[in-house]
Amino acid sequence: MIEMPRVIGYGEDALTYWGLTKRLGSVLKELRDDSEPEDCLVVYRPSFGRGKIIKKPSDRKAEFGEFDAILVTPQSVYLIESKWDNLAENKKVVIDLSDIQILRHDIFAWYCGEWSFGNDWKEFVVEHEDEFEEKFGKWQRKVAPSESLLSENLKYILNLMHGKKRKNVLLYFYCKGFPRPEIRVKSGNLHFDIAVIEYPTTDESNFIKIVE
Repeated sequence: MIEMPRVIGYGEDALTYWGLTKRLGSVLKELRDDSEPEDCLVVYRPSFGRGKIIKKPSDRKAEFGEFDAILVTPQSVYLIESKWDNLAENKKVVIDLSDIQILRHDIFAWYCGEWSFGNDWKEFVVEHEDEFEEKFGKWQRKVAPSESLLSENLKYILNLMHGKKRKNVLLYFYCKGFPRPEIRVKSGNLHFDIAVIEYPTTDESNFIKIVE
């Protein structure tokens, strides 16, 4: 028998992992998705490179940031941003997403719209790099080059999403014992579904139990 240590964590990353492993059924219910948890795939913190704002054209790059998670169900694919109530800027009804968070959803949506399952990335770049430049060049971004780690990761995730609906999600965590908040999202022209999950703390601290 393999012995596992107890694991505790703190903050949005720990809550995201905990929520999508220990409370996935509740998350699916919030999203009105009747899939069974065992039929789902959680991609935890899928990184598409650092997504900071770039101001100089000479620093232009293809990387566009990291979702907190991607949840793939038999019905849909959910692109997740996580927030929790223990940060001052999140102790309000309206969660204001940053420009770079909105940008990564816009860029990923573009890839989803243009990518065809089973396509060759080198051909994809030749066909679409001018279109990408026109749409995202002002953000100093370029299409992911072929044979790069970014394009390999993108291709894998995009193929997982083949034939599924895509939805943006704000996953909001609030501490047990407090009233459930009514959360709204300020996100430009993007629509976000909202899943609100209660979390317990441990030993009168702000840590949560990830593995008991």
